[in-house]
Amino acid sequence: MPIAEVDTAPSGITAEQIEHQLSKLLDSHHFRHSHRYPALLRYLVEQTQNGKSAQLKERLLGIEVFHRAPDYDTNTDPVVRVTAAEVRKRIAQYYQEPEHSSELRIELPTGSYVPRFSRSTLTSILPPLSSETSGASPAGQNTASTANEPIAHEHHAPPTPRPLVPWSPLLAALCLGALVTIAATRSIGVITSWREQAVRNFWAPLSTGDTPVFVVIGDHTIGSQGNALRSQQGAAVNPSEDVLQLMNEHEQVTVSDVTSLFKITEFMIRHEKSYIATGAGRVSIDDLRKGPVLLFAGLDNRWTMRLSEHLRYHFVDSPNDAIGIIEDSQNPAHRWQVDFSVPYSKMPMDYAIVARYVDPLVEQPVIIVAGIGETGTVSASEFVTSEKLIEDMDKLAPKGWKHGNVEVVLATPVIDGHPGPPHIVASQFW
Repeated sequence: MPIAEVDTAPSGITAEQIEHQLSKLLDSHHFRHSHRYPALLRYLVEQTQNGKSAQLKERLLGIEVFHRAPDYDTNTDPVVRVTAAEVRKRIAQYYQEPEHSSELRIELPTGSYVPRFSRSTLTSILPPLSSETSGASPAGQNTASTANEPIAHEHHAPPTPRPLVPWSPLLAALCLGALVTIAATRSIGVITSWREQAVRNFWAPLSTGDTPVFVVIGDHTIGSQGNALRSQQGAAVNPSEDVLQLMNEHEQVTVSDVTSLFKITEFMIRHEKSYIATGAGRVSIDDLRKGPVLLFAGLDNRWTMRLSEHLRYHFVDSPNDAIGIIEDSQNPAHRWQVDFSVPYSKMPMDYAIVARYVDPLVEQPVIIVAGIGETGTVSASEFVTSEKLIEDMDKLAPKGWKHGNVEVVLATPVIDGHPGPPHIVASQFW
């Protein structure tokens, strides 16, 4: 890396020191197993050292680091923002570890792509362990010879070292506080790492290999009377020239589904997993056999309905669209349901299925993220990307669950049409 004067660092920090610290960061376990995160951090540091920090803008980074086309849409492809957020998190985790807490700091401030360099404040907390010595005589001691004594050359005895001065109570408190902070930060880092690992365990079957995840989205189909049609009914509608019928010729996706789907795809980008997304109406069984599958949405996704039929917890749709149901096949009387005749703003509760398993029909790992209603799908999306919620499931699961199959039923309180926090009401691991 070319060495240049660094004008963004405090005096006393050289370009060589920054380069050395960058190498330590990128060689740590937080970065060494990734390609995307080290590439971005190295590029930002190098350009800053070369005096080009003013050019570090999102579009340029997308082009130079991630090889996007010059006219790519940064709104629909947030690879730079997502990667930078993950880089910030990993840098923070690195410096939370006590063995790195006193090292030179390379940080990426929130809202900026220009790194900052500084020395750790911990190194200035401890005072020197030795005090200054002085050859001066103690105060009040007469060192001159008397008038009657001959003047002789003065021979000074070697100075007696001063005893170390005890730390002041304030300084001791500061040091103790620093140690407590380090210990607490390390504990937080361990908890964060544990939770993150639980999420990785859940996604592991879809994360291995180079085959993109095939994301299949439910088709929100509109009938001629303006009513929502289920996946099985949509194909029976005969298109005509009125607006609602023409809408039915094209796949429709609700706004809440788009928001929830973005949460999942952003998660996959952050974890360096590629994907292909398409509507359920365009997918064949042969498509699903090509690689890992994510089925998004329930009653309006015909592949969710079909592939989940053999699962213990599966969707059941009423003939008149009035009620959506999740049923327990081992106890059919045990079911969770949503009455769609109730105004959405007054709906008290929604339910969802989250499953991860190897499907015998397509012979591929499958993740289902699907609610009975829209709020259920929103909550299911939150569940599969939340470290805290996956940790809650991890506490229920038997050891070794990450190597098996998982299915949970979520209940979500609905408040004025908006989902509350989901919680697990049923689960199975096999």
